[in-house]
Amino acid sequence: MNLKIMVFSITLLLLFCGPACAGVAMGPYITQTTENSTVISFVTDNISESLVEVQGCDAVSDQAAKYHHVQIANLDKNTGYLYRVTADGEITPWYQFKTFGSGKITFAVVGDTQQIVNDTTNILEFSETERHGLIAGDIAASHPDIVIHTGDLVYDGSVYEYWTDFFTAADPYIHNVTLVAAPGNHDIPYITYSLWHDLFGDRYYTADAGPVTFIVLDTSVKIRPNYYPDDVVALPDIDAQLVYLESELAVAEGRKIVIFHQPLFSSNDPYRQQVTDAQHEKMLELFDYYSVDFVFSGHEHWYEHYLIGSTHHIISGTSGAAMIPQGIAPAHELNSFQYHTLGWQLFEATSDSITGKRLIAADISPDNQDVLKTYQSTVAEKYRVGNPFAAILAAWQKK
Repeated sequence: MNLKIMVFSITLLLLFCGPACAGVAMGPYITQTTENSTVISFVTDNISESLVEVQGCDAVSDQAAKYHHVQIANLDKNTGYLYRVTADGEITPWYQFKTFGSGKITFAVVGDTQQIVNDTTNILEFSETERHGLIAGDIAASHPDIVIHTGDLVYDGSVYEYWTDFFTAADPYIHNVTLVAAPGNHDIPYITYSLWHDLFGDRYYTADAGPVTFIVLDTSVKIRPNYYPDDVVALPDIDAQLVYLESELAVAEGRKIVIFHQPLFSSNDPYRQQVTDAQHEKMLELFDYYSVDFVFSGHEHWYEHYLIGSTHHIISGTSGAAMIPQGIAPAHELNSFQYHTLGWQLFEATSDSITGKRLIAADISPDNQDVLKTYQSTVAEKYRVGNPFAAILAAWQKK
């Protein structure tokens, strides 16, 4: 097979520099997968060249860098491939990725995996390995094609060590699935978003995966402005993103899912501050007109499920961050909720339907200090849109 591999790399002066140790510091991880291509990314401890092997086809980076992004093209659709990386003196194990086809896909949804840090003392209380790591193995065991992250991957996106902690916690699944992530307010640092940019690229984008179109938006706003009086951060242009959203929905075929960090509906109503009332209503109009199936968000460190028209709005901020009490604002549209539970969602999608379930991994104490009880991803709620039996019925009617 003639595989076309293009390598592009970015260098960045790290905020935290320690003794040099050879190896792959983060990754490899998979993004931007289509029917015939994907991108393999990784970060090396030192500026170095790299070698990516994909089932016997070698590619050598001719640019020494720390941030590596290798695009692999001319692949067969709906096909699995083995790959490994050699960089900075290290050879990784063989991992695998899979291109998309037109049939069924499965995807997991997580959110707010960030470290638990004391806001007063700025002391790390729990790493991602201690909380996010509790669900990572279950995600890997379910073998999803995609992991959706609704934002706040880390506590502070300007801290390099927090990102290495994220990739360490996600190690059971991160090398073998396509990651589709929305930036959260913690991921976008207060002065620059360069670490997000170097790791993932765009802040809003579209990912087509078989029968589903995923549209990722950036609704993040800066937090704790009093702590950063000299902070200059350009807020994302929501109006421009609404134009983008409508243009993408208009051409999307099959099922439609929209992902952004701050939710449109929440029992903590003040956190709708990222959009105006007019923008809020415009988004709802677009979701209704174009029959969006699900909207996934995070930001609130709890689980809430709203059914607005025919669109399911799910807050999935329970994958590792410090749990917080339920908001106090009225939430008349609220279908179901869970607080102080560590969890995630798993879905299966075809052109006819999306079915899924909410999975609980652990109960967390009210002060966030203790894991009270662990579960083997126990089902807490189920979802269904469309008709999962439509194809069977159509085949029967043709007989």
